[in-house]
Amino acid sequence: MLARYPRFLALVLAPLAVSSPTALGQPKPRPATPEKGSSQEFLKNFETKHKKALAEGNYDVNQWNNDVSLFIYRCMSLPLKADYAIELCEQRLARVKARNAYGDMESRYTVGELTKLYQAAKNYDRAIAVLEEFVQWHKEEYGEKNLLTLGTTMHLIQVMLDAERYDRAIELYQSLIANHKVVTQEKISLLTGLMQVYQKAGKVDREFATGDTILEQFRALKEKGVPSRASFVRLQLARRCAEVGKKELAVKMIEGDLQESRKNNGDDHLETITLLPEVAERYFALGQSSKAIPLLAEAVELRQKKQGADHTDTLLAQNSLAQGHRQAGNLDEAIKVYVVVLPKMKDKIGTADPRTQTALLNLCDAYESTNRLADAEPFWRENVEIQRKATRASDSYQVSLALAQLGLNLLKQEKWADAEKTLGECLAIRRKKESQIWSTFNAASLVGASLMGQKKYKEAEPLLLEGYQGLKQRVNFMPLQARIRLTEALQRLVKLYDETDRKDKADEYRKLLPPTKKP
Repeated sequence: MLARYPRFLALVLAPLAVSSPTALGQPKPRPATPEKGSSQEFLKNFETKHKKALAEGNYDVNQWNNDVSLFIYRCMSLPLKADYAIELCEQRLARVKARNAYGDMESRYTVGELTKLYQAAKNYDRAIAVLEEFVQWHKEEYGEKNLLTLGTTMHLIQVMLDAERYDRAIELYQSLIANHKVVTQEKISLLTGLMQVYQKAGKVDREFATGDTILEQFRALKEKGVPSRASFVRLQLARRCAEVGKKELAVKMIEGDLQESRKNNGDDHLETITLLPEVAERYFALGQSSKAIPLLAEAVELRQKKQGADHTDTLLAQNSLAQGHRQAGNLDEAIKVYVVVLPKMKDKIGTADPRTQTALLNLCDAYESTNRLADAEPFWRENVEIQRKATRASDSYQVSLALAQLGLNLLKQEKWADAEKTLGECLAIRRKKESQIWSTFNAASLVGASLMGQKKYKEAEPLLLEGYQGLKQRVNFMPLQARIRLTEALQRLVKLYDETDRKDKADEYRKLLPPTKKP
């Protein structure tokens, strides 16, 4: 929860969240106990040893304080002796109260530890009672607006949320917000926290009303020259609107920044143009690509008019439009844009630029997905040369991956000899660099497939067997989406034995194929 608040809040809250014994304002405990430092043994034996030492009275006070701190600390991570840890923490807190030392650092650590132990034990009533008393003391001592008071109150809110006592958490947030009479970043952070509590409590209307208030506060800040983070809040609200079926409100939230910029700056202002792809991305996030594409196209048009057709920003806007079409499934449209913009990107920002390389691969993927394999081939070949140049090596992982992609394309086109040469180079690199990785055995199976396509069955068989067996042995180490490669390798073996009239062998492996899914 701290991450949602300004840095000063995190600093204020830090002492309450400390669990390290070295942070308790006492000497660091010995790294080992008589039980050789075992946490479980230490926890099991501590209560008996501690009570015995107290009864005898002959112990080092500082050392036992350190051991108590270590005991409490370890109880927070191991579910042993928690009751005794709570008892010791309560005794510490009682001593703090007795000497009227509620404001020192030890008291803050003790309260933080005790409430954590209570929370771990699901004893929220006692945790809340301790923190409420602590908050009240801070109010009386320092006032409601003091940062220490704010920190302890935020800690109390967190415990309330853990206990799902949302109404009380809301009251506390409202009391903190009431202390901020003017618009500040701190007030907006508190409102954001309140909005999220409303969400957890299922108070949808109040959640959205608070969101509107936050956006109004951001507008006021912007008028004072303070940078606005309203886009984050709008996107969060848009997603929530979509979740609860408020589609019209979702659209309003998505386009809020853009509408403001159009109104205040004009359609062709750079701030407006910059917002167009950002808002489009919000639509994509909600699955509304039909509303995203026109915004990307508008960004291209405005960039061309304002900055020129060959400006880098214009080219990147076109690239975003192509990617948007691809994301929306409009592959033919994506190809049309990529074909135009890719040569310009190569010339303007170079083939070494990751954005150019991504555009190249996206074009290849679009061609492959529309079964335009021959159109994709020259771009796959270009990618191989780009990787050779970029890595300054002929045997890098990037080169082997590019060769594999080209080889797959050639296999699909049944260009068996070209595929054998390409995939053979890929296999050689992987055997040299990654001999035991699953992708090396997949490459072996692919080379076998290229040989089988040329009717070179004798040469193909050992590679197909090597590929299948290697993949089978490593299937548990393969990404889930890559495990289809094992099935494909098995299918190639079945095909080999079918084509060479070895029915028994073919049937032996055919039985291992997963059942075909019915449509």
